[in-house]
Amino acid sequence: MGKVEVGVGIWSMQSTKQGPRHFSYLYKELMEDAQFCDELQTIKTIWQTEHHFWYDGYSPALLTVAGGIAAATRHIKIGQSTMLFSQHEALRVATQAAVVDQLSGGRLELGLGLGYRDNEFDGFNIDRRNRRIRFEEGIEVLRRSWSSDPVNFHGKQFDVPDISVSPKPFQSEVPIWVAAVGPEPIKRAAKLGVSIILSDALTLDQLSEHIELYHKTAQEYDVDVSKAKMGVLRRGWVAETDDDAYQNALKSLRFLLRDQLGGWRYLKDENGASVGFDTPDKLDAAAAKLVTVHERTIGRPEKVTRGLREIAATGCDHIIFGTRFDSLPRQKYLRSLELLATEVIPNI
Repeated sequence: MGKVEVGVGIWSMQSTKQGPRHFSYLYKELMEDAQFCDELQTIKTIWQTEHHFWYDGYSPALLTVAGGIAAATRHIKIGQSTMLFSQHEALRVATQAAVVDQLSGGRLELGLGLGYRDNEFDGFNIDRRNRRIRFEEGIEVLRRSWSSDPVNFHGKQFDVPDISVSPKPFQSEVPIWVAAVGPEPIKRAAKLGVSIILSDALTLDQLSEHIELYHKTAQEYDVDVSKAKMGVLRRGWVAETDDDAYQNALKSLRFLLRDQLGGWRYLKDENGASVGFDTPDKLDAAAAKLVTVHERTIGRPEKVTRGLREIAATGCDHIIFGTRFDSLPRQKYLRSLELLATEVIPNI
């Protein structure tokens, strides 16, 4: 088992009911957080997340945010977990990502997802049924845009004439990550030869199974995935004692997960119906179950270190430590990041 990388996230820039704040303050705070993590140096990547048309201002413009982080930092890599790629024009993403990569000196980690909410696709006048083909064609457009040859791509969703994109990215190959929730997305990512970001709802056994499926699929289709990374989001919090961590993190995490599970409605019950605020008993049970997945990475440094070692043993080599709960005291939050960087990451 190689050395696992640890990033932090996920910054969604939400002014939530539990922690309402002005958006100018939220984005200013993100730049300060990025500088703080950058100076700690052991934290590999800072991750942001995207959605559109949500009541609390969920971050809708990740590459704009990434440009701000690039200007505010010197070392830390800048990741998206994830940009809803099927809702974007691929060529425009290619040019914007190249500029961010130049601005950051080659620190962009481009994380892409399909998206699933109807009103987001409707808002952009995109047929949700085309999301998979837009996603796969879009990645091909990215790769051709960043190569030395003209793009010249003609697909079902994107038609790019014989043009050259400039500037190219700073990196010879910008790392592409794909959010992979379930067996089919994992297989799709393996066929594309990209890194993956696995769900925060997976148990350790499920993580192992998903990573094994990825490598098995890549081998079956003879895809070189030697540069691909196996990432996973795991919520966590570090404090001097377990009691301090539990008192600060568990209540806030439970509220956050319930709010997101209910609002986004991506969980299904045994009959295939969406679980939301209109089914509070099922929603409470789902949130409670998800909290238990993350309890092993909430506590004093020694406990969190053990929890991250267990995740690394599944084959994950990049853990997104989701310590951004949006509603906890800022000084305690910064202390959690400091303990993560100084007492946990060096000992994994």
